[in-house]
Amino acid sequence: MTYPPLEDILPHAAPMILLDCVEEDAEDGITCMVKLKDRSPFAMNGTVPAIIATEYMAQSIAAYVGLKAHGQGTPIRVGYVIGAQIIRFSVDEFHVGDELHVKVQRVWGDDTLGKFECNVRSGGQVVASAALTVFQGDINAEGHGKGATP
Repeated sequence: MTYPPLEDILPHAAPMILLDCVEEDAEDGITCMVKLKDRSPFAMNGTVPAIIATEYMAQSIAAYVGLKAHGQGTPIRVGYVIGAQIIRFSVDEFHVGDELHVKVQRVWGDDTLGKFECNVRSGGQVVASAALTVFQGDINAEGHGKGATP
């Protein structure tokens, strides 16, 4: 399957688009890939702190929501992580050259509020996981809310 460019489905701009591509999508989730490079944001001395996996998870949720909006022809809206539960890391850092596969699956929610089970795999092993609760308000990617003038 061919997916739209990440710039078309994420409310982010370079260099803060941390994902490299959408690998697979489903009705209730998505899997994205991150290939760590020397020039990757947050890379220093060949490593990226494992805590950054939380942002990979959040951006994968945004890609899931953005892909749905793109398919419906509706604007991409900004979302916010408002809660995180059961965050686990089995590594302290990732290394340049690592290919991370980020899977998020909606547990419950609607167009405004939702909870996602998330995990990051490297070399077939889960290296990070969390349950993230997200909120998506009436502000679009350009920063305009309902009734705001562009």
